[in-house]
Amino acid sequence: MTLHNEGLPINLRSLMSKPRYKTTNWKQYNQALINRGSLTFWIDEEAFAE
Repeated sequence: MTLHNEGLPINLRSLMSKPRYKTTNWKQYNQALINRGSLTFWIDEEAFAE
């Protein structure tokens, strides 16, 4: 089923619209995309000794 909002009253049309966000810090945003899915593990040296 496909819903179209062209025929709806303006108040319902605004409820169905997707929120829009504006990226202001592109350097940080791009770095976050690069780091997505990256895992870093810190293992204490004592754990290796055991």
